[in-house]
Amino acid sequence: MNQVIDTLLSHRSIRKFSDEPISTEQLAQILDCARSASSSSFIQCTSVIRITDSDKRAKLATLAGNQAYVEQAAEFLVWCADFNRHLAVKPDARVGYTEQTLIGAVDTALMAQNAWWQQNRWDWAGSI
Repeated sequence: MNQVIDTLLSHRSIRKFSDEPISTEQLAQILDCARSASSSSFIQCTSVIRITDSDKRAKLATLAGNQAYVEQAAEFLVWCADFNRHLAVKPDARVGYTEQTLIGAVDTALMAQNAWWQQNRWDWAGSI
């Protein structure tokens, strides 16, 4: 087997995260990898929101079912399908169709997965 297959087969969701900060360079590389994800229609209608405010993270942790890692992890990124990005590029685009919602969800998930692969290089989130 190769390293990619080994990583896929050994993945576990532990949800125990480090509070050790990541560098600006690491975050930039993680987001660059996310942006390089495959896209259904090259729309890339995803927004990534970095939550740094501790009060907002505490509220999000509660809203997420009291998941402590939302509040405790060094970084917390929210991945959103965002068709306003598509409208900014093409104001007359027709949006709101079910298929577009599915495409947006899949494209957003692919971007988040690419980010996960990159972050695992440093294991800053400890989610192996």
